Amino acid sequence: MDQFESKENLPVAVVGAGPAGLAAARALKNEGLPFEILEQYSDAGGIWDVARPDSPMYQSAHFISSRDRSAFAGFPFPKDVALYPSHQHVLKYLRNFAKAYGLNEHIQYNAEVTGAWPEAEAWTLKLKSGAEKKYSALILATGSTWFPRMPDYQGEFSGEMRHSVDYCDPGEFSGKKVLIVGGGNSAVDIACDAAKYADQSWISLRRGYHFVPKLLMGTPMDVLASRSSKLPMRFNRWVSEKMIRLHTGPLESYGLPKPDHRLFATHPIMNTQILHHLAHGDIAAKPDVQCFSGTQVVFTDNTSITPDLVILATGYEKSVPFIADQHTKRRGKAPDFLLRMISEEHDNLFGLSYFETNSGIYPLFDRMAHLIARSIARGDHAKAVLKFKAKQLDGRMSKGLGLVDSDRHKTYVNSITFSQTLDSLCADMGWPTVQETYKSLPESEKLMAFN
Repeated sequence: MDQFESKENLPVAVVGAGPAGLAAARALKNEGLPFEILEQYSDAGGIWDVARPDSPMYQSAHFISSRDRSAFAGFPFPKDVALYPSHQHVLKYLRNFAKAYGLNEHIQYNAEVTGAWPEAEAWTLKLKSGAEKKYSALILATGSTWFPRMPDYQGEFSGEMRHSVDYCDPGEFSGKKVLIVGGGNSAVDIACDAAKYADQSWISLRRGYHFVPKLLMGTPMDVLASRSSKLPMRFNRWVSEKMIRLHTGPLESYGLPKPDHRLFATHPIMNTQILHHLAHGDIAAKPDVQCFSGTQVVFTDNTSITPDLVILATGYEKSVPFIADQHTKRRGKAPDFLLRMISEEHDNLFGLSYFETNSGIYPLFDRMAHLIARSIARGDHAKAVLKFKAKQLDGRMSKGLGLVDSDRHKTYVNSITFSQTLDSLCADMGWPTVQETYKSLPESEKLMAFN
């Protein structure tokens, strides 16, 4: 790096113009830092753009966190949007957010990053076009649902089988017998589509899960959880289990296995529509797949079916393939960051995408981006202090949940605990919180932003 290209003169790179990248961009702009967003697609929105060829989004997708617990600070969803917004409304919200805060002018579209490496206290990024450029810091905001996780089953299936990343329209199920494999929210959503559109359908679950209603007594579940956040987790768990049990009854009556873990110990399945379809015979529950054999799928209870189509809704790998392993510690294939956002190896490497949580993730992106941008703006000492404090707090993020031991939950955080941790970290640094930093838009601007 020559004398005219010191790291102080270089912009910050944000990779990805989805929700995490836009949160980072607003925070950087608020701090007056030069930055560029590198987005491989032709528009902002990340996975929520169903028209994007590589998006895992499907037509029936909605937020599993509620509208009022899912917004960026100072930029609420309009009140005429449903309590659980559709993917169309989420995409519109994100693009309006970018417009309202003047972020679009900082985005380079069709700029796919193919390589990134540290060099002389900066980061060099290489694009698919072959161009290379240096940046003072790198914020990874690429998202975590782009690389399908494919299970390794015995045998071969002679029918059609594909991952849910390639599923979009429930009309695909018309006239077919369909098996959905998986127990996450996407799997259950897609199973509900199959129950309505397929000639016959099944869902295969490898374990018992808790099925959580999105509303109890007309109030979103995450709103209820936030109201009781100061109560002991043991009490909250006990009360929630009792209330959900009253709502759903015993899951065995639907043909589902009994949960093998306590509530909150796995990512919540925010869907009870599947129980309606199971009760009405629109779909049937099956145990884990044992093997494939020609046209047949054989399950661990030795029963078998002959579907036309198998959808593997088996999740995604949190991966950043354009950074070599020697440049960042990994947790599985994902970068392993302190407090899910700060690199231990590099003072100018950060991340916002590589974790999951049990409520709205955008407020967490917001808080994380706020801390990252503030530390960059205030120089090396602030970054060093933030990293020191992050090491002290790192083990608290899933406190009280008693998570099951699985790859998915290795990067999991308790939304309420994590929010409180990040807010207290702001206080320790002597900085205002993200809520204090971003006041609500004036009503005229807000209306204009959502038109």
